[in-house]
Amino acid sequence: MDLPKIAVISALRDNIRPRTGYRSSALHTASGATWLDREYIAWFDPAGKDTLACLIAMIDACEAAGFEQVVLENFHCPNAGKIDLIDYGEGYSRQSALTELARQLREATDLPLGLILTETAATDLLDSVSGQDVAELAQYFDLLYLPAQN
Repeated sequence: MDLPKIAVISALRDNIRPRTGYRSSALHTASGATWLDREYIAWFDPAGKDTLACLIAMIDACEAAGFEQVVLENFHCPNAGKIDLIDYGEGYSRQSALTELARQLREATDLPLGLILTETAATDLLDSVSGQDVAELAQYFDLLYLPAQN
């Protein structure tokens, strides 16, 4: 039985790019500093101006390397740590930003895409803190994965 070659990539949690060349696409605090999670890792803003381009570049690189599917982990807004320090701005909707990013990704690639859900989204089908709405996101992904139990 031949199994497809699957790449798993961290979509929005990234230790390097939001701190360097893509600072304007990172999540920030009200003071303008790049927000970092508990492990001092930065996150892309799903609505950031370069977020989509960075994700497409990673997916294209996976396809060029021979992968037949890409599974996105950390495709959500941060849901742990000092998330109250994140300045999303007036009227920002985490759910809308994430769903729009998923729609744009689906239009940009023909490669099958998978999504690893947060524990709350997997249980309740909606994680308002992370922005994952399973009913909305399911239309843009070929497979949804439940988080692994520790």
